[in-house]
Amino acid sequence: MAKANRPTKPKTAPIKTPDGSGARDIWKKLREAVSKATKEDLEAPKITNRLPTGITFLDAALGEGNAAEGGLPGGRAVMIHGAEGTLKSTFLDMIGAQAQRRGGFYWKANPEDSHNDKLFRMVGDSEDPTQFMYTRPLNIEEWLLSLDKFLGSGITDVDVPVVIGLDTLAMLSPKKEGENDIRHSGLPMGTPGKLAQYFRSTDALKRLSNTNIYLIILQQHRDQAGGGSYGPPIDKVPGGRSLRHYLSTRIEMSLVTKTEAEDKAGIRLLKEDDAGK
Repeated sequence: MAKANRPTKPKTAPIKTPDGSGARDIWKKLREAVSKATKEDLEAPKITNRLPTGITFLDAALGEGNAAEGGLPGGRAVMIHGAEGTLKSTFLDMIGAQAQRRGGFYWKANPEDSHNDKLFRMVGDSEDPTQFMYTRPLNIEEWLLSLDKFLGSGITDVDVPVVIGLDTLAMLSPKKEGENDIRHSGLPMGTPGKLAQYFRSTDALKRLSNTNIYLIILQQHRDQAGGGSYGPPIDKVPGGRSLRHYLSTRIEMSLVTKTEAEDKAGIRLLKEDDAGK
């Protein structure tokens, strides 16, 4: 018995992938639609503003193979951390001096009020009020409110470098914590949360790309109170590592003995036993 003739399912034409020119047209229209919706130019920022630090090896490490183009990137936040006595404050003042030499400004927030005016001037800084501002914030909220007003003042549009330095984060606690007296226990460590929230939510920081603003936060390594059950106290950075995702540059400063420094440079020290050889 012959099979009845049944209509066959029409064959669908295979979907063709656009060629290069067609794909570019689609991409162009997509960019135009996104740009119209977001009011952005869709171009990735290129950091053209770099502030030399005055330390050659750091400039070379942060630059693009050319020490003259190195230094700290503009429109970015930087954390400089290290143990006590590693010249973090001096390094911050050196960077502030670089900004002042270029006609810019330096705001130094120093909650522990440890400013050394002689060393400050020795590294090239000026205390001229037309280029320098010194504040002593009592808590993290006070500094963040000042920072927010500072960034919203129009200073981000100037064509000279502006250094904002905090020396040091470890000295700032939340206002609520500072108002408690010594009889209270279990005080929350809220500084990292306050700072992380500000970095995440403020509009001012999100508009700093490719500006002449240099936000530099110092943090000092501290020994954990009481140490551990065995061995030496545990080294930690209170509130520092919580900002790992919000900082574009992290610089650790450390003390190196002469022997360690020369070993790293490939120089062998001459021992007394070898002196006669």
